[in-house]
Amino acid sequence: MFHKFGYYYERKKGEFADGIKDKYISRNQIIDRELLLRLAICCDMHPAVARRSSGKFLFQESNFTKYLNDSERVTEYFYAFNIYQSINNLEKSLREDVNDRFGTSAYGQAIRYGRFAVTAVCVKTLYKGPESLNEIDQHLKSVIGRWIEFENSAQENAKNSSYFRTYKDEDTGVLKQDLNYEGYYKGRTIQDDLKKYFEIK
Repeated sequence: MFHKFGYYYERKKGEFADGIKDKYISRNQIIDRELLLRLAICCDMHPAVARRSSGKFLFQESNFTKYLNDSERVTEYFYAFNIYQSINNLEKSLREDVNDRFGTSAYGQAIRYGRFAVTAVCVKTLYKGPESLNEIDQHLKSVIGRWIEFENSAQENAKNSSYFRTYKDEDTGVLKQDLNYEGYYKGRTIQDDLKKYFEIK
């Protein structure tokens, strides 16, 4: 990955510590091994697995064989990494708004809980090859701009009733909602919801 894009893939924790200390490698040039594996899982359209899996589970040898087994996909993985970093940068730009630091009013729960889901959709709907690396911000904007509509469709899906519940308050008679997005983005239904809404085959 370094030779192609100027980044180092950290295969073993701390292997570039000396380089960082001696300042011939920047920390920003290093792609964390756990993050790369999670992003590779996203590229295979399993964002819930990427989000809910523990580091111990991820580093089972079978997962490397299953998800990081094709060196020809390095550009795709690097695209996913750039989308994910662009989401992080968007979050940083929103932090000053103490009332909406995750941009929920504009993007729903995409930034707070849905980063891997957004990344997966960008990869599956917009990635076309090396040229896509020049369109990271545009691609993110086009996908995340539809996220509130996506989440509304997810709330209306009866299969998601364990995550989203509307009920009447017994004391006031007012309709209320329980919205468990944290569970939803780790759950078993989001993959099919994403495929249906964003027309992913």
